[in-house]
Formats: sequence, C-alpha cells, structure tokens
Amino acid sequence: VGHSVVLTGQQTYAGMWGQVIGPRTQWFPLLVLVIVTFGCSLGYLCLFAAMMKDLLPQDVIPEWGSPRIWALIVVLPPLLPICMLKDLAALSFVSGPAGVATLYVVGIVLVRALDGTYAEGGRFHHGAVAQPTLHTSLFHVSPKSLQLVNALAIGYLCHYNACKYYRELRGHTPRRFTRVVGVGVGMTSLIFMVVMIFGFMTFGSAAKAVILN
Repeated sequence: VGHSVVLTGQQTYAGMWGQVIGPRTQWFPLLVLVIVTFGCSLGYLCLFAAMMKDLLPQDVIPEWGSPRIWALIVVLPPLLPICMLKDLAALSFVSGPAGVATLYVVGIVLVRALDGTYAEGGRFHHGAVAQPTLHTSLFHVSPKSLQLVNALAIGYLCHYNACKYYRELRGHTPRRFTRVVGVGVGMTSLIFMVVMIFGFMTFGSAAKAVILN
C-alpha cells in the first residue's frame, strides 16, 4: 500500500484505483470497503454482545427479547461514533490503556497456566465449571477450526484502513510503514499464540473462545 501511494501520488483506495484503472469505476473499491467494514463491525458487535450477555445483571434485562439482543442494543451506540472518525489520532488516549489491559490479561493467562491453581488439587480446580480435558491434540484440525479462522480474520482485518495508517504515520515511507506493520503484526501474533497455547494448557477443551477474542 505504501509503495502504491508513492507511485500514484494518491492517498485513498479510490484515488489509486482511478489513477491505475480509470475514474469511471472508482466506486468499486469503495463498495468493497463498505461490505468489508460492515461485516467486520457486525462481527465485533456479535463478539461484544456475547460478552455483555454474561456481564449484564439478569434483573436489568427485560423479560421480552433475548439477552443477546439487549446486549447488542447496549454496545451499538458506542460503535457508530468510532466508525465515523476521520482521524485515528482521536483513539490515541485509549490505545495505551487498551494495550496495557491486553498485556495484563496475557499475564494472568500465563500465571494461571503455570501456578497450577486450576490443575488437579489446585485452589480453583473444584470450582471450575467444566474440568479440562487434554486428550485433544494441540494441532487437531476439524470444522470447529473455522472458529479460529474467524477470530484471526477479525483480529488481522485492518487492510481497509491501510491508506489512513500510512498517511497518518509520522515520517511515512514505504520502508518505515512496512517495518511498523511488521512489528505490530508480529506482536499480535505472539499474543495470540501465547493465549491460545497457555489457555488450552489451563482449561483444555473447556476453554471458551472468548479467551482468544
């Protein structure tokens, strides 16, 4: 993307498309971006709704309608302003705390996997909802593996903002952009791997997908 911006002199997908393919079909990349971002937003809404369903007090959820629908209503209003942002710098004040919170969760997963509190005889073993079953291979592939593909697709689906990332990067050059993206993707890959492996070591097949999400 960085090389394309430099070669075409355009800083948007539509501009690059119009420069290379032609202005008559500039609507096509915009349509693709709308479809992709809608699907991504829907995926995040479903994820947040699934978590909020377990976090919301049952006595505040109306009897009519499912808890998931009410959880979706709760998380929908904050999402729209974020989707309307023109400058990603507006998120800088929460990106730091979010990174710290992520590292905190990874640390807890590591501690609980290594201190034996969920192992047989451990402090939390008898209080577990479901006992871990470790007979499943770590590298077993089945149709359920598509859940992992879905989580990775959402976790790494940032291509639609690539032009914005490039033009807002300080001192942006294709080489610097490649290096920054490589470090970011590498760190998130490491976090995914650590949480998956040590989460499975702790809970086995009883581990919930929300740990990875």
